Amino acid sequence: MLVKKDTKVYVALYGEDERLLYDELLNMPNASSGEYIFVKFPFEIRAAGEKGFLQVTTRDNNGCIDGAEYGAGLFILEWGQPDYPSGQYDL
Repeated sequence: MLVKKDTKVYVALYGEDERLLYDELLNMPNASSGEYIFVKFPFEIRAAGEKGFLQVTTRDNNGCIDGAEYGAGLFILEWGQPDYPSGQYDL
């Protein structure tokens, strides 16, 4: 995802029943294209695992969507570490 200077990046994680599990608005004052963003998601789910959806959008200074939007379906586990090599799934 390409990000312009002084852009905000909104990250949201939704559970299978569309409830919001986590969201954060990140300021990117000195962003450049190709920059990696790492975010830890503190959340709780009611089962050992469930389907979920990750949404990432860029926002302008007024909080409006600024053109870039990305979403991905995923399976959320109650605990554990990611089981894939770093950098394999770039946004």
